[in-house]
Amino acid sequence: MSQQPSPRQGVRRFVSDLPDHAQLLWIICQVARDQQGLEFAGRRIYEEALRRGVPVLTNLGVLATRYGILEKVGPSTARGAYYRVISLDEVADELNRL
Repeated sequence: MSQQPSPRQGVRRFVSDLPDHAQLLWIICQVARDQQGLEFAGRRIYEEALRRGVPVLTNLGVLATRYGILEKVGPSTARGAYYRVISLDEVADELNRL
């Protein structure tokens, strides 16, 4: 079983794998800050990305399982899934570096 990447490594890997989706991470950081770093609805990210014309992922769960950027909070519901940024400061800092 492979080890989960750190949030910094996950950001670098995500941007390398999907450069057209990098702005999505900025939206996630903004929404997470609006929530004081607490959980947020995946649907909110999707809606904000569409509003801004930013490419979206059909499943934010890959940011948790593959990239180690998000953590899913609780089970998915009929209203969708909720997430939390594992380390908001690390993710934002790494985005600023890229």
